Amino acid sequence: MRVPDPDMADLLQRWYERRWKRTAEGWAHVLARMRPRDAGPCRLLARFAAARRDAQAAKRWSDEALQRRPGDPEMLEMAGALRLASDDVQGALAHFGELARVTAGTGIVTRAYRQQHLDLAAARRGMPYYRKLDGVLVDTAYWSIMTPQGTVYSADVHGRNLANSPLVRGRTTPDGVTVIASYPEPAVRVEDECILVGGDDNYSHWLFRDLLKLAALEDALLEGYPWLLNSDLKSYQLEYLDLLGVPPHRRRLVSRGEVITCDQLIVPALLTSKRAIATGIDWLRRRFAALCVPQAQAQALVYVSRADAAYRHVLNEDELVSALAGLGFEVVVPGRCSVREQIRAFSSAKLIVAVHGAALTNMVYAPAHAAYVEVVSSALARMDDFRRIAGARGQRMSTVVCERYAPHAQAIHPNSDYYADIPAVMTAVERLLQREIA
Repeated sequence: MRVPDPDMADLLQRWYERRWKRTAEGWAHVLARMRPRDAGPCRLLARFAAARRDAQAAKRWSDEALQRRPGDPEMLEMAGALRLASDDVQGALAHFGELARVTAGTGIVTRAYRQQHLDLAAARRGMPYYRKLDGVLVDTAYWSIMTPQGTVYSADVHGRNLANSPLVRGRTTPDGVTVIASYPEPAVRVEDECILVGGDDNYSHWLFRDLLKLAALEDALLEGYPWLLNSDLKSYQLEYLDLLGVPPHRRRLVSRGEVITCDQLIVPALLTSKRAIATGIDWLRRRFAALCVPQAQAQALVYVSRADAAYRHVLNEDELVSALAGLGFEVVVPGRCSVREQIRAFSSAKLIVAVHGAALTNMVYAPAHAAYVEVVSSALARMDDFRRIAGARGQRMSTVVCERYAPHAQAIHPNSDYYADIPAVMTAVERLLQREIA
């Protein structure tokens, strides 16, 4: 093992990764003393301390590295994260602000925001509600709303994890309440008073998050004000807008991934309680009543397939379809259907067997007496959106959790292909059919 040259940071890093940790740290300390103006050894010692979760040492060495080399992006990021982890928001803000200046130049805003509910008292009442906000910024990717007072509304506006936003990148205090966001100065201003709708490109999120919450608004608002939407909407989203009677001149389209200024914004809150979800579904069903099969005629048995999907396939689907066909099930692949066709298929069903996926959100159109068998992999079993919908409507749902994956699978994740537990599915189907007869 040879003595490292003062500039051989890569060598020390490799030594550390090869479990020669004490040797690597020892030489980094030597180099830090030998070269008091060189930030490299301090950067290494900060990395090593962070790897062993010694926050105090990591903070000390990252500060020393920044003294020797101001503006080091890696150390600014580390120093900011360490301060935020210890609830030193102002210290973190200074480091992240400098990082934005160094990496992106001028015109970048870095600011701390505290997450709040739109109206906590209204949310606790369990009914749909909305708020009107003036002079706010809107992130058109996550649809979070930032106010001049330092408040950010996110959880009950669009429901995405704000920590994962490209503006935040995990910069949150340990309690998750305060976030630090960096974004370009807004270049787009929307002067019209608009309804915040969004445009999530996931079918389920579009229907359950973006549209269902509109039940909170009076018809006069829905039919009189522009809808704020993403400009890159998919074909099914455009079809929904047409069906809802929103003409092009009332669509305020904004590019995804920008921060824009909105002078006046009408913000319906997400529907989360059973009562609110049921109210939203009733509203949506009334809007599309003309497209739904009358409940008295809804007697079909439907299997909902993901055969057109790019991932999360049921590897033995042919066998499952064959078994269900013996009971009279018809196969529907929603991704190959228009919105009108999806509404008709789900509204015609008394029993739906569905592979867990976005299209199952169409269950909002199923009649009140419908029942469901949800087929889901163990990697996705915790996701209960569909069970919440069924629960809100008082419908029966049996969930079959499948634990068998492809033999060659290297790792199991939510999008892994899997095998349906056909005996368990058929047992669930037969119990629901027998219960109907009884």
